[in-house]
Amino acid sequence: MKVKRNTANKSKNKILDATKTLAPGQRIYVRKLTGRESLRAMGVAEKYINRMSNSDEELMKMGYRPDEINKLLSVEGKRVKVSDKQLCKQAGNSIVVDVLYHVFGNLFMPNRAEVQLDKAA
Repeated sequence: MKVKRNTANKSKNKILDATKTLAPGQRIYVRKLTGRESLRAMGVAEKYINRMSNSDEELMKMGYRPDEINKLLSVEGKRVKVSDKQLCKQAGNSIVVDVLYHVFGNLFMPNRAEVQLDKAA
């Protein structure tokens, strides 16, 4: 997917124009994504997000008993909680699977579209 520079510049200019129209003392607030939102943006399935965030409900659905869940999610007797910040870091250290699929597809079968067209003809 190609992004035109003009498009990026237009959106940047819109932001700059918005800041010019602010009244004195007014601010623009930027909201950070939650860990769950970051993982969703990376294409991670909801069931895996629940597992990563140590959701008891998800582990119960998988067939674990409550005592097993406590054992799984505890280190030295203390319950481990994965923070939102850690989930964001995990999302940042990954690659979108769909993107990787297409990169490998073009790497190993660069003329895939031409081959499919030849079969149709």
